[in-house]
Amino acid sequence: MSETHLRVRTISVEEHRAHLEQVVAAGGSASFLQTPAWARVKPEWRPESIGWEDAGGRLVGVALVLYRQLPRVKRYLAYLPEGPVIDWSAPDLSAWLDPMTAHLRERGAFGVRIGPPVVTRRWSAQQVKDGIADDATTSLTSLPPTERGVEGARVLSALREHGWRHQGAEGGFAAGQPQYNFVVPLRLPDGTPRTEAEVLAGMNQLWRRNIKKADKAGVEVTTDGPGRLGRPENTVEAFHELYVETAARDHFTPRPLGYFRTMVEALSAEDPDRIRLWFARHEGDLVAATIAIRVGSHAWYSYGASSTRKREVRGSNATQWAMIRDAIAAKADVYDLRGITDTLDAADSHVGLIQFKVGTGGEAVEHVGEWDLPLRRATYAAFALYMSRSTVPVVKGNGYGFGRGRLARRAEWLGVDTVAVGQYDELGDVAPRFGGSLLVLTPWRPFHAHAAPLSGPDGRRVVHTVGRIEDLRDLVRRCDLPGSGPRVVLELLTSMRRHGLTAAGLREIADSSVGNLTVEGVALHLPLADSGGPGHVPEVDRLLDDVVAADLETRTIWVSHLSAAELATLRGRWPELTFRPRSGTGLWLGDRGALEVRATVLDVHPVERGTVYGYRGRSAPRKGHLVVVAGGTAHGIGLEAPLGDQSLRSRAASVARGGLDAAGFVRSPFSIAGKPRLFAEPPHMQASMLFLPAGVAPPAVGDEVPVRVRYTTTDVDEVSLG
Repeated sequence: MSETHLRVRTISVEEHRAHLEQVVAAGGSASFLQTPAWARVKPEWRPESIGWEDAGGRLVGVALVLYRQLPRVKRYLAYLPEGPVIDWSAPDLSAWLDPMTAHLRERGAFGVRIGPPVVTRRWSAQQVKDGIADDATTSLTSLPPTERGVEGARVLSALREHGWRHQGAEGGFAAGQPQYNFVVPLRLPDGTPRTEAEVLAGMNQLWRRNIKKADKAGVEVTTDGPGRLGRPENTVEAFHELYVETAARDHFTPRPLGYFRTMVEALSAEDPDRIRLWFARHEGDLVAATIAIRVGSHAWYSYGASSTRKREVRGSNATQWAMIRDAIAAKADVYDLRGITDTLDAADSHVGLIQFKVGTGGEAVEHVGEWDLPLRRATYAAFALYMSRSTVPVVKGNGYGFGRGRLARRAEWLGVDTVAVGQYDELGDVAPRFGGSLLVLTPWRPFHAHAAPLSGPDGRRVVHTVGRIEDLRDLVRRCDLPGSGPRVVLELLTSMRRHGLTAAGLREIADSSVGNLTVEGVALHLPLADSGGPGHVPEVDRLLDDVVAADLETRTIWVSHLSAAELATLRGRWPELTFRPRSGTGLWLGDRGALEVRATVLDVHPVERGTVYGYRGRSAPRKGHLVVVAGGTAHGIGLEAPLGDQSLRSRAASVARGGLDAAGFVRSPFSIAGKPRLFAEPPHMQASMLFLPAGVAPPAVGDEVPVRVRYTTTDVDEVSLG
């Protein structure tokens, strides 16, 4: 097969299913998330089956694509969970992925997310066990792997090379599918099937003891399916009732009953032996229930539940052992217990799950993970915000070049519940265009009363930032909001030392009665991170200790300038708190490659050396052209905000610019023929005059030229969204 002649097209469900059957018949497998039936389990996504054809028209790869629409925009994220099902060992992956992305772009995708089913690293159960016991080891990835896959490394390299972005996970748990799983190999390295006795011998002593204990106690494990003698009470409803009990005990949100009904019906209709429910009973009482799935040589433990009572009879161990034995009988290559995190910190709440799975004697595996390719960058950034509803868009100043009103409307259709403005006088532009809560970042002072809504419906939408106890008392006194009182966020003083309460001040507010108010959380306005420093986490940890010590009736922390990794770390360390990151520059201007500012050429005049021009009667230094372009001081042209870069190189550049200024030659932000051109004289209010030397072809009137600007100090005449 020649990979350079692959093409992708929409295929029927029957074609999709037939190709997967060929894969299974050849001894392979594919994720159950890539079966056509899985589309029925995800009704909120629009499905499409696609296939790869070689030059001879033969189907050589397939995928289930799930399209998620961005609200109010006919653009979609194309998601291929744990797929596509292609030859990932191919030397040129672009021959497979490029026609796929071209097809998905034509179908309206603004971005593509894939999950290559390729292993990158493996760790033995003993390594994981030792890592948990070692206080110095906090993560799986800090341990040397027993195996590092060459194929996985090649896939990672190819994805990075072609612009794909890895979707990081919080401790290994992503919003999509887990990057780290725990599996029990059911074949030896030479391909020989392992016997039940060999698998049992590989388990730790506690697991073997618990399996024996369940058997001795008379725990009965049953399942339905072809050739199985089930029980009439083995129902999805029975599983779900126990699952809800488990969720309440272990503090997670359970899926609804309808989800599991659809899952069982859809997968069973595609293959009667695809999915099974297993039930463990002791003296008639249901003590454990699980869901197992198998596609070809790969078997999965998908969901589990256990009773709070009779845990001593070890029903969970009994059902797991029954499912492993069933996978061995079906000649599966692997029994997959699905996701784990990469944390090995004994104090982490996830470690208990890892220890349970480690007892099976298998191995931890790291997969390539999920990767995104943005096809329309601005829309992709908007979708990322939509999927992270805790983010608070910042809409302040000049609206980052787009205008506050326009960004407020964008935030409205993204579905977020809160936006942040810089000052009270910015509420007038934002409030009519955004229907949610309005956080004002500038701390309340009495002199803001003239601009702040303090009563009525608008007053209830505003969330005030407070950094002094006397201001809090003043705000409560001024507000006319029966019932709730003013909504406030208490700002804690950080190393920025700009505004905020001290730890003692926070405790004073908590201990005193300042009147009727609603505390919406605590705000931490952090400095920009020093790339060579320890980051923000140590400081935030200290500040959160102060928050906990104050014993406020809130668990919400509003933060700024945290990286995704820092936010994930803090959420893992402080699971009882809700973090709400504020994002302005990173959200609206994050991908500068998606943004371009252009100026229209208004006039072009040839000049000779000595020709007089402009307000100040300057003389042309040599022959060339005067090019008049749109954009002047009213737009922010010629106005430069101070830079934070204090490097020697930056200072040298400042000296060089000063020399040019003294000589009357100032480089402009406008580029012609690929090079920034000099201002012919200081910019006017709404236009600028540039000098273009002879030998450079001038643009025509009506042409557009690129402009390099600082978006936070620039006001544009028109915004066009591609």
